[in-house]
Amino acid sequence: MDTCYVLTRYDAAFDRRYEEVIAPAIKSAKFNPKRADSTKVTGLILHQIQRGILGAKVVLADITGNNPNVMLELGLALAARKPVILLTQSLAELPSDLNGIRSSEYNTDVPKWDQMLSQTITAALRSIKKKPDSWIVLARTSPVPARREQLSDLEMLLYEILKSPGPEHMARLISGQPPGTKRAPRKEPTGEGIDVSIDRVVYRIRSRTRTTT
Repeated sequence: MDTCYVLTRYDAAFDRRYEEVIAPAIKSAKFNPKRADSTKVTGLILHQIQRGILGAKVVLADITGNNPNVMLELGLALAARKPVILLTQSLAELPSDLNGIRSSEYNTDVPKWDQMLSQTITAALRSIKKKPDSWIVLARTSPVPARREQLSDLEMLLYEILKSPGPEHMARLISGQPPGTKRAPRKEPTGEGIDVSIDRVVYRIRSRTRTTT
């Protein structure tokens, strides 16, 4: 089942709203609801959120109050070109950069607000299932081409990571093997192992920096 990753503030009111309204509405649309606190794993919380966003089919963000953490996470989702559903209790507070994104306003003071919000979420997710590209905000971009001789070893390593961040390709880069090298199949790292891989990439980058300065 596809995942809908939810970005919200963390307090009693929003936690209850997620459990009683948002998560059931997501399930009604045949998606699996997930939030950063859904799984207890070690490592930086931002790494966990980044993995959750990248692994999700859809991202739903309640940006009520323009919480800085939610805004940062929303930026990651937009940069990853994920279909995004925006919720807010005040469209008037919507930052100007988000004015072009489809947003739904809800008011917890009106009768049956929870039913209306649930219907809004379920309808949006069903629409995304049919036409996901119509919910993607940012256009696809491509890196500026450069000749190999124009790049340092460090720049080439970074370019290869950004161009093809898949786990198999990443494993070759971490081990120092050329991108086209064939290797025996191995179990790729998941969960905490991804954080370890990131640390090893950073270590290699720093090592190369020290040797070239």
